[in-house]
Amino acid sequence: MLSRTYLCAATRTLTLRSSDPSLRFKEKKKSSIKLKNHKLKGVPVCFQGVGIQLTDDVEVRLIQPSKPRGDSANIPASSPLAMIGPEFIAAIGDLVVKCQRAHPSYISFGYRKLEKFSGNLPTPAGEETFEEWVEQALQAVEEWEVADTVKRQRLTESLRALAADVIRNLNRDKPGCTAAECLEALREIFGEVEDCAELSHRFFHTYQHEGEELSICVRRLDKFVNQIIQKKGMEPSHASRALWDQILKGALPLDPIMLKFQARVKAILEEEALIRAKKKACFACSIHCRRGSP
Repeated sequence: MLSRTYLCAATRTLTLRSSDPSLRFKEKKKSSIKLKNHKLKGVPVCFQGVGIQLTDDVEVRLIQPSKPRGDSANIPASSPLAMIGPEFIAAIGDLVVKCQRAHPSYISFGYRKLEKFSGNLPTPAGEETFEEWVEQALQAVEEWEVADTVKRQRLTESLRALAADVIRNLNRDKPGCTAAECLEALREIFGEVEDCAELSHRFFHTYQHEGEELSICVRRLDKFVNQIIQKKGMEPSHASRALWDQILKGALPLDPIMLKFQARVKAILEEEALIRAKKKACFACSIHCRRGSP
């Protein structure tokens, strides 16, 4: 709140007073930014502070009023703004973030874009094969926290030539199609011609090659699992179990990671057996005590 105006011989000062340190704007003819700590004529000492020259004719001066003396009844009450706690500030910040996320400009900002795919053969330079592209597209669709219409728009932004024509025809025949339906239409045209039985056979006969890292073998198995799920050959809830069983079956026995894992599994099994033995002993002891009691 503008409380008082001080007129000096060479300057004009506007003082802003509040419960917290505030600012004073002072018009002066200076050319460089520098700190000042001199006294002003006509201004109480309690309002004197360090000033910062911002521009040629504007100086910002910090005001830190000293504690007033005299009768406490004459002391003005503190500003209601001083009673605002950090919880209120945090709530306002959360509200601002939610409003930003609902804004259209936020939806198109900061998301991972897909590589280009046209469907032309041979694969042009700078593009990916369909299997590589669709694997990234499936992961991106799961990560994007937006409406399905926005997901479909982002998919079509990465398509060119023949692939774009497929989605254009799909939108014409089925307006309002989902992003999953767009990927399925692209798979029918550009995907590998393999039925579910062939994919399952390849999955259950995939093993770790000699000298191959276990992580690479796991990625190959995971690719087959995703393809089987897309062809309705496996429930998504069973995917983790099937993948894990095949890793144990197909990994090299002397792989360093598998050796460490097997050692941990052995320790876990031994610990579980010890816990079961203790529970059994405690149960037998409780039965014996009940029988011996009058």
